[in-house]
Amino acid sequence: MAYLNLNYDTLIWLKVNIYIAHRLNHVMATRMVTTIEKAILAKMYRHGYIGGKHTSEDNIPKGLPKHTHGEVKKALKNLIRQGYIIPKITSYGLEVSLDSARISEIKQILEV
Repeated sequence: MAYLNLNYDTLIWLKVNIYIAHRLNHVMATRMVTTIEKAILAKMYRHGYIGGKHTSEDNIPKGLPKHTHGEVKKALKNLIRQGYIIPKITSYGLEVSLDSARISEIKQILEV
């Protein structure tokens, strides 16, 4: 077994850099999501549309102001591109659900 020859200062430096990288990742994850995207994620999380349980893309804008429905559709497509939402193409339209593998990131964004 090979041992690393690290002194105390090097270990402290590594810990600090790991902590900073972790904090930056958290900040980047929360900044990249708009308020509309956050509302979409919150609604889907609240209703439990995670993994195998999905809903029609037409149901996502419901409950939000009518003048934002166009922006909601764009935000939904953006969340699909980012990988937070999984699309499921069916014969009756597009169904969407939250990616169960990224639920911890989603909770972090929603501050749940």
